[in-house]
Amino acid sequence: MSASDHEGNPIGDAKERLGSMRDEARETAGKVRNDLQGLAYDAGHMAKQYVEAGQRGVRKTACALAETIQKKPLQSSAIAVGIGLVMGMLMRRRS
Repeated sequence: MSASDHEGNPIGDAKERLGSMRDEARETAGKVRNDLQGLAYDAGHMAKQYVEAGQRGVRKTACALAETIQKKPLQSSAIAVGIGLVMGMLMRRRS
């Protein structure tokens, strides 16, 4: 059937419009899916950057702590003992 065959035929016109709407909906859904995939990739990339930055910060802090312990072993041991005592007293109170 040609377009002229649908002239004045409401059912044919409706089918044609529905087919057109279906095609547009599929195209829009594809664009939305692609946009969401792009956003998910970007979010994953940003999360990875934050995790890597956090890991670098932890490594830097651990290195600085190890260096301080090596430079001042007695002071570091006294601090560790003090922290252990405080934690022990706090845990004993809870039990």
